[in-house]
Amino acid sequence: MELCRGRIVRVLHTETQMKYEMKWKYMLAKTRYPGVYKHQKGGFVVRSRPRDPSGKVVEILRPIMVETELQALQFLESEKDRIRTGTPKQQNKLLSVYAVELLDRKVARRDIKSKAGESKWRVSLTHLIGGLHKKGFERVQGLGDYPITVIRALHVQRLEVAAALLVTGGV
Repeated sequence: MELCRGRIVRVLHTETQMKYEMKWKYMLAKTRYPGVYKHQKGGFVVRSRPRDPSGKVVEILRPIMVETELQALQFLESEKDRIRTGTPKQQNKLLSVYAVELLDRKVARRDIKSKAGESKWRVSLTHLIGGLHKKGFERVQGLGDYPITVIRALHVQRLEVAAALLVTGGV
């Protein structure tokens, strides 16, 4: 309420009455719909955690620029339906298959122009996929049998350390 020329006038400040708080790195205010939040800088942020057909929980946390809460709710419901129905997952490619396809694409597009460059790529990929072996040392397994989605930095670091030991002759 404000005092205006000697009388009390009720002022409706819907925007200032909203209580914004920090959630998920956004300044958000709750709306009347669950999972729909008003963003302080405009638009909305929707959040939900539906399960996909395999039973895995998938988080939806997305800022969207729509005009009304209802549009944000409709967007959230469509995303939840899309995840719940699911699309058949593509088979994860093995690194060996992907690496060969990548090399062929690079050669076809002329990203690798010389035969020497192509030869170096083939040698590198052979070691990356098949591993390394040196007489008198234990064989180092390559990453060719791993699906691409499973390979992490740790796998590559282990291969680098093992390769360095083979090259330098360390144990």
